[in-house]
Amino acid sequence: MTDSQVEAVKGSEIFAAVIDGELLKERDRTFSLEQRAMAVVTSSGVLVSLVFGFGALIRGQAGPHLPIASRGLLGLALLAFVLAAVMSLLTNRPRAYRPLGVQADLRKMVSELWGISADGALHSIAEYRVGEVDRWRDNNKAKAAHLQRAIALECSGIGLLAASIVVILV
Repeated sequence: MTDSQVEAVKGSEIFAAVIDGELLKERDRTFSLEQRAMAVVTSSGVLVSLVFGFGALIRGQAGPHLPIASRGLLGLALLAFVLAAVMSLLTNRPRAYRPLGVQADLRKMVSELWGISADGALHSIAEYRVGEVDRWRDNNKAKAAHLQRAIALECSGIGLLAASIVVILV
C-alpha cells in the first residue's frame, strides 16, 4: 500500500466517523423532540382537566354564572389545549426513515458492490449514510415544526385561561 493510499483510508475513516456522528445526533434529536412532545400532551391534558374542574366548580355553586366573555375565553382555551395535544401527537407520528439496511440497499451491496475495493466500499457506505442523515433531518424538521406549533397553542391556551379568570374577577 502506498503512502497516498494509507492517507486516503485515514481520510475516509475520519469522514465515516463524522457521518456516523451526525446520524447519532439526528437520532438523539428525534428522541428529544418526541419526549418534549409527550410533555406537551401531558401538560395540555392537565390544563384541560383544570379547566373542566373549574367549570364544574362554578356550575356547582349557587352563585353567579360565568360571564359570556369568560365562557368564550374558556372555550377557546380548551380548543387551544386540545389542538396542542394533537400537534404533539403528530410530532410522535411514525415516519418512514428508510435507514441503511432496507432490503433493496442490502441487495445492491451484495449483487453490485461486493467486489469493489475497501475504499470504494467505504465510499458507498458513506453515500448511504449521508442519505440516511438527510432523511432523519427532514423528518426531524417536520417533527420540530409540529412541536413548535404545539407549544405556541399551549401558550395561547394558558393566556386565554388567564384572560378568562381576569374577566371573572373584574
